[in-house]
Amino acid sequence: MKKYLFILLAAASVAIVSCKPQPKPEKEVTFEISVSDVTAQEATVSVVPSDTSKVYYYSVINSAYAAEFESMEALADTVMLYLKEEIDYYADYGYVIPFSYYLDKGNASYEFSGLTAETSYTAFAFVADTVNVKHVGKVAVKAFTTDEVPNVNLSFELAQSDTAIWFLPNNDEITYLPLIVDKDSLNGYTLFEYYVAYWEYMEMLASMYEMTLDDLAMSGPIYALYEGLEAGHQYYFVARAYTAGTWNSQYFETLFDVVAPNSASAKASKKFDINKKIRMKKAKKVEPMKGEFKTAKMAK
Repeated sequence: MKKYLFILLAAASVAIVSCKPQPKPEKEVTFEISVSDVTAQEATVSVVPSDTSKVYYYSVINSAYAAEFESMEALADTVMLYLKEEIDYYADYGYVIPFSYYLDKGNASYEFSGLTAETSYTAFAFVADTVNVKHVGKVAVKAFTTDEVPNVNLSFELAQSDTAIWFLPNNDEITYLPLIVDKDSLNGYTLFEYYVAYWEYMEMLASMYEMTLDDLAMSGPIYALYEGLEAGHQYYFVARAYTAGTWNSQYFETLFDVVAPNSASAKASKKFDINKKIRMKKAKKVEPMKGEFKTAKMAK
C-alpha cells in the first residue's frame, strides 16, 4: 500500500510541476550580413543583428580555409579559443585586453584589406559567449569573391645621388617586388629564373612569420647605397608589379654599372630633379642579396 501511495504522490507531484508556467526559450539571434565596395584587395562588411543587446564577433575568412573545418560552428569555437589565447598571451606581459575589444554590439561595419584577388571569401558572424569561450546559436555567413587585379605598365628610371643609385618608378601607386643582383653571381641561372626562385624562397620565409609577398611589396622610389655595391661591377635591377597576391605587370629589367659618383656619366647623374621625382615621399632601401643563392634555393 505504501508503494502504491508513493506512486500516486509522485504522479501528483509531476502534475503540479507541469502546471507551472515554463520560461520561453530565448529567441535565437540572427544576422544580416552585406558586402559592398569589393575590389581586388578590399571589401566592406556590414552586420545588422536582430538583437542589439548581444555581443558578437564577425570577420572574413578565405572560403577554402573555412571548408577545412567540420562546420562554421566549429570554426566559430576555434575563433573564440584563439581570442582567449591572445588575451592570455598579452596578460602574461602585463597588458589587460578585455574580450569586448574584439567584439561588437549593435550594427557594425568594417573595411577589410589585404585580401587576395579573384578569391572566394566568407564573411561570418556569431554570438559570443565569453564566459564559456564558445559561440552561441547558428553562424551567419555571406560569400563573396574579390575582383581581378588590372594589369599595369611598370618601368623605372635610374638616377644617381652622392651616396646611392635610385630607381624611380613611372607610377608611385604601383606595388612591386624588386631585386638587385650582381651579374657575376647568377650561378648559371637566367635572370628571370633567379628572380622567380628568389621570390619563391622569400615567400617561404615570409610564411614562417605569417606574412605574404604582399607584405614585402614596395611602392614609390627605392635606392641602393654605394657602400652595398662593388665599384666596377655590373648589376641587374629587376622588378614586377605584385598586387593582392597576383603578378600584374610585365617583367622589368635593366643592367647598370657601379661607378664612383664623381665619374658618373651625364645620363646617370640626375640629382637636379631627384627631389621632384620623389615628391617628398620617404624612399625605401633595397639591399642586394648576399651569399650563395644556389644554396638557399636548395634549402627551400
